[in-house]
Amino acid sequence: MDHSSPGTCEPSSAAEAAPETLELITRITNLARNIQQRVWVLPLTLGLTAILATSFFSKAQSIQCWRMVNAVAQPVACTTTHAGSIAIPEVLPAHLVASFTFVGTPDFTWHPGTSPWFWISGTVFAVSVSFALVHRANRSRMLFATYLLAAFAGCAVIAVHGILGIPIQMAHILGIALALCIASFALRSSFLAIIAAVSFLAGAVLTRHVSDLVPFLNIWIPPPSQGYIAAGIVLILGSAVLYANTRHSARKLRRLYNVNYY
Repeated sequence: MDHSSPGTCEPSSAAEAAPETLELITRITNLARNIQQRVWVLPLTLGLTAILATSFFSKAQSIQCWRMVNAVAQPVACTTTHAGSIAIPEVLPAHLVASFTFVGTPDFTWHPGTSPWFWISGTVFAVSVSFALVHRANRSRMLFATYLLAAFAGCAVIAVHGILGIPIQMAHILGIALALCIASFALRSSFLAIIAAVSFLAGAVLTRHVSDLVPFLNIWIPPPSQGYIAAGIVLILGSAVLYANTRHSARKLRRLYNVNYY
């Protein structure tokens, strides 16, 4: 009996260790897949697309205002409206008869986000770059089909937003968020879907905000560009988190197996 006791314990220990070993193998496989698929590339490229879509006006370098009183021009303090298109002089006494001259109006400088073709091209480019950087061992037909569906769905929302009843400001952000959500299924990354949802919510909240003045850049940022910036920042920050995670995972795998996955 004494000699049989150790023998009966060994199968039990092996059976208990089997699930843990399987879990470890699955975890390592998932880490390796995330590294090879470079899951951080897609939110990064989509975030840059949203940032580049920001429209802005250059604020006039100097706005000078005069009031004419008895045919004499007198300078007065003035400011611009939130649209940056007209100047408002200081309040004058009601009994004065005066006229005003405004010098310096903003120029429309950059407005790619107003074109749906910019968003369609940006979405297709982002998805294509992301797929191209996937490790060849992971370029399955299923992955290609899902990426193709992601690009098509995102572009379709942008192109037919009027038929769907989606405001044009929301359609742009919804298109890139939808593309990212669909791609997250192929990449098996729930974090990508979370990034997409947060970016859409952040963009939707600020899409209809009033124009913002950035004095140190001397520009006006009109709506819905605030929403584009917010969505882009969320996507880029999410990409940075994913990149840091895959780099950390790569170092762990190299130490364990001395294999370079990059």
